[in-house]
Amino acid sequence: MNSPMEPKRFTRFYVTEPEDLQKIRTCLCDEYFQLDEVQWDNSKGVVEIPFQRLGHGGPRRVMKNRFFYRIEEVDVLRGLLRIHEVLHYEYEDRAHTGSYAFNRFQHEGARHCFVIQGVPDIKLLMQVRRLQVEYEELEYRGKAKFTSGIFWESVSGVSTET
Repeated sequence: MNSPMEPKRFTRFYVTEPEDLQKIRTCLCDEYFQLDEVQWDNSKGVVEIPFQRLGHGGPRRVMKNRFFYRIEEVDVLRGLLRIHEVLHYEYEDRAHTGSYAFNRFQHEGARHCFVIQGVPDIKLLMQVRRLQVEYEELEYRGKAKFTSGIFWESVSGVSTET
């Protein structure tokens, strides 16, 4: 991990082959996004999905350490998932919660369709000219707390304060 004096390094990569979508899934599975922050620029053919990563492997700071439970804090890594060459974008939101977690990424080559499935029950559907997905980490901003016990763990939410 980076020392306090060393600048934090951020990752950026492109996926252009369906078999490489696993790389994005590894980074983003169970990480958060807000539906109202998703933007589609029809003129440029780009869909941007801001995301928040809590499970980025960064250090957790222990806030409380008790016999039956422990509270830890982690910095929130924020970034963008950009899907390029989008001809049409729509979503099916059955849960109407606003906040979702990434679950599955798939490209249906015959239909030129890129699909992101989230939890709870949302699908982002994009008709694409070709598969070109960009993953970019931007900054650490905000804190999240994890409370864990012997057989469980929960996240108390993300603070937007810096």
